Amino acid sequence: MKNKKLFAILTLVCFMFTLMPVAAFAAPADAETSSFTAVDGDQTVKLNKAQTEGVKFVLDLYDANENAATSSSVFVWAVNAAGSVTSALQVPAGAATQIDNVYAIDAAGLDNEVVLKFVRSGEFTVYAAIADATADSAADLTKFSCEASKITVKASNADPDLYTAVFKGEEVAANGEFAAVLSVVPNNVMSDKIYVNFKDADGKALKGATVAIETNSSSIEVNKASDVTNAQGEIDFKVAGSVEGNYEIILTVDGVEWVINVTVGNTVSAYITTVNQPAGPQALYESLDDDVIEFQITDINGNEVKAFDAGMIGIAAEDGKYLVLTEAPADSDIESEDLALRYNGTNWYLVAPSMDAEGTYAVKVILDNGANATATWTVKKFQKPVQLIIGTSTNVIELGGAVNGELIYVDANGVQKAAKDADIAVTGYAVADVAKYAGTNNFKIEVKDDEKYVGAVVTATAVSEKYDLVATKEFKVADGAVAIAFVDKTAEVNVNNKLEWNVVNSEGTRVALVDALNTSIKYVVLDAPEGAKVSVNNINTGSDLLNKGIGKMSLTSNKVGNVAVQVVMKAEFAATNNEVANQVKYYTGTQIFAVGTAGVGDVVVMSVGSNEIVINDKTATIDAAPIVENSRTFVPFRALAEAFGATVAYDEATQAVTAELNGVTVVMTIGSAEYTVNGTAKTADVAPFINGSRTMVPVRFVAEAFGIKVIPTYDENGATADILFNL
Repeated sequence: MKNKKLFAILTLVCFMFTLMPVAAFAAPADAETSSFTAVDGDQTVKLNKAQTEGVKFVLDLYDANENAATSSSVFVWAVNAAGSVTSALQVPAGAATQIDNVYAIDAAGLDNEVVLKFVRSGEFTVYAAIADATADSAADLTKFSCEASKITVKASNADPDLYTAVFKGEEVAANGEFAAVLSVVPNNVMSDKIYVNFKDADGKALKGATVAIETNSSSIEVNKASDVTNAQGEIDFKVAGSVEGNYEIILTVDGVEWVINVTVGNTVSAYITTVNQPAGPQALYESLDDDVIEFQITDINGNEVKAFDAGMIGIAAEDGKYLVLTEAPADSDIESEDLALRYNGTNWYLVAPSMDAEGTYAVKVILDNGANATATWTVKKFQKPVQLIIGTSTNVIELGGAVNGELIYVDANGVQKAAKDADIAVTGYAVADVAKYAGTNNFKIEVKDDEKYVGAVVTATAVSEKYDLVATKEFKVADGAVAIAFVDKTAEVNVNNKLEWNVVNSEGTRVALVDALNTSIKYVVLDAPEGAKVSVNNINTGSDLLNKGIGKMSLTSNKVGNVAVQVVMKAEFAATNNEVANQVKYYTGTQIFAVGTAGVGDVVVMSVGSNEIVINDKTATIDAAPIVENSRTFVPFRALAEAFGATVAYDEATQAVTAELNGVTVVMTIGSAEYTVNGTAKTADVAPFINGSRTMVPVRFVAEAFGIKVIPTYDENGATADILFNL
């Protein structure tokens, strides 16, 4: 009976066990047998997908006997390529953080699937461990023994045109130019680090991107050709300058670029030279004009110094320490302390009180480094004038323009003095107005803006009733400025060349822009030797451009060859008649400069269809013009060769042409593509031919035969217009 009762109790207990969850009696999960792996194994995903959809992982929990087990939570984390626990793993939904960047995930109700998301690109290894409330770091955790999943998150293919960059706090989109300017001292010493930050299309740091760093001129250099953005999207580099001017640093990422404008100024004054001193005596009791005694001051790199600096402290203070009056008449009260230097936009000029005694004066200007220059002039008492001069910088007046000038007395000793009491009148139908400024010897002549007066002559007559003197001067009315023509056409390699250009009318005559309110000038490098760094900067002074029509620029190239430069000048003039806004006019000109070593070789220019040839800026006439045949340009061989100093002989019996230049002898035969250079046989792609008794050769033949550089220019239809040859 007792056995029956015991059996019944056991049966009831067993039945109750069947009603209880098996898990209530399961053993805890074991790290050695449990696993946490990516569903698709090791894989590469795009960042945008890793951020939104994430990567799916399977969580399998087993006890030590490999039976299914449960646990309240597990820890998961990711390690980057450097082996550090990373914050690139996004906090899973509902997860708790006990340890930095290690997340506790509740395993209950997960159905064995966990989705992890990543916030940035990189290579990551994902680990899991049984939750441990006593652990202080990932190193304290016992990892699941399964092979860890390796997840590579690749940056999404974003449009690089949507990148941005930050320089000096300013953010600029790709293919943009920063307004902030980088200032560099031209001492050839690398600057402190310069930092630029890049952002991707989403505005986040652009990491691991290669940024190319280059300059547009050999006058500045950077310490590295490229850099890779760090975790903050930042690069750094240094820059050094050697030649004064404005340059660019170009940063390129994935084919798009950003431009940092660089201004290279002056270092301290190093050299000084006297560029102007009076050729004749100055008048007693007259002050020196600002162009009578001039000095040029440059730094160690030949850059013009335009402002007071550490090398000119004494000059700025005007204390006589650096300006020394080394000679003066005994009766003069002028002392060194009375002198000063000022900058007039072109050079430094001497400021002095009126000359108070006859005799010889000399002044020495000294820099801190001891460099010095001296100017000497004489002063004489002005006697009764014997001549009246109408002084102007030009005898051409632009249609609708003006010319400024001054009236000057000259005595029998050649002493000049301002003719403040003289009057001036101008005759001619083209005259619009003439003005003599009260109390001065300055005047202005204006002509009408009417094309019918082009070529007309206006005559200025100056009269001094006091001394019974009369002076006349004729001015030709030229059509308005239409273009820019370069005076200089050659330059030296690796030198800061100072080159001049003129504002000209349709006849090529230089004209001034006296009435222009303001001007702005831009230079564009159209062509240069392959790989050359070329920079062009404006060094023009407003007074030269407005009063004389003269512009100046600097050009540097680190390679020999031909450099084509275009200058575009914008000039603004006051509104006339019923016009509401000021008038704006543009003037442009292009020049191909032959850049070579000291003593640049000859430059010859021929024009298709023209019998004029320009040899080193001098024009001559040839009896055969360049022509175009079958899309090829041919030039008269004898005329070109002789322009460079070659000797040319023609054998009529054999129709052989022999030319010798700088030790190179070329023999060619009319109608034959074969020719010889110093006896070596060669073959051209076309044969020379006779045109009007002159041997015509293709321009490229000349280059190959004698090593002459050839650059053609083209008209608006794409046809060859001019050909520049440089040896």
